[in-house]
Amino acid sequence: MEQKFATVFQSKWLPKLMGYDYEIQYKQGKENLVADGLSRLYGSSDLMIAIKASWSQDPFLQQLIQSLEAGQLHSKYVWQQGMLYRKGKLVVGAVRPVKQQLLQLFHDSPTGGHSGIQVTKKRIASILY
Repeated sequence: MEQKFATVFQSKWLPKLMGYDYEIQYKQGKENLVADGLSRLYGSSDLMIAIKASWSQDPFLQQLIQSLEAGQLHSKYVWQQGMLYRKGKLVVGAVRPVKQQLLQLFHDSPTGGHSGIQVTKKRIASILY
């Protein structure tokens, strides 16, 4: 069976992996103990509590959430099931310790692979705003 590359990362890492003997196995749902960044993020109740607390420490987001809860529509933001999203990405308030915690999660985790500044920022920006 011919396998096509789905991402730029796959094409980048393939030459590096060619020298190793390994097997890639798909694990579905609960069997996959090494989760991706988003599932780790949502699975981390402490981190989600910190993200939600960051909204109350950011005056702009406080006002925005109040207007969204009051039923006002916004072109970029949505308040859905107690979560604030901007264009489909979870919003993080302007709180340095929370941002540092997120950077650490995405950079230091086994799936983050200490990828460097630009790659880590790109991974974070793909799911968080």
